[in-house]
Amino acid sequence: MVLKEYVAEDIGIKTFAKNIVIPRLSIDFPYCKIGGSEGDPSGAKGDEIMEELSCIGELNSLGISTNAASTNDPDVRINAVRYFLNHMIDGKPAFLISREDCPVLLKGFMSGYHYKRMQIGGDERYQDKPNKNKYSHPHDALQYILMLFAGKFPKPDKPKVDPFSNNTVFRWTN
Repeated sequence: MVLKEYVAEDIGIKTFAKNIVIPRLSIDFPYCKIGGSEGDPSGAKGDEIMEELSCIGELNSLGISTNAASTNDPDVRINAVRYFLNHMIDGKPAFLISREDCPVLLKGFMSGYHYKRMQIGGDERYQDKPNKNKYSHPHDALQYILMLFAGKFPKPDKPKVDPFSNNTVFRWTN
């Protein structure tokens, strides 16, 4: 469940976390504590002069336990979101998003998060990576956190056919 998004432009990670995320979380979710976060693996790389100025390091210093995601491969990230969009858990959607409190993510799902179209020799083609815009950063954040959970749910084995009927039988494993 995605209950709330916090989005800002042209602001550093420390200022964003300190002045927007942390205060808003305490107001919007007063009985919850920050469990942790996942970020772009490149966010673990510090400034060449001052190593401690990495984005992930800044978040950790503010008490937001943050790890570098296992990969920043767009296909892996998008497949993590696709996993939840295409699954049900206990008969309910595996992915729910607040219409009122996540307008940028919703607009991204509708059209804002997309692959840039290119004209090559009269043919229409699309770039290999999603277009970087105001929708891509919130979607990247969603992808990183969903990657953490997508591999933790049971996946169906190859379908097995019951020799005594024409029904397909599925076996679930962890």
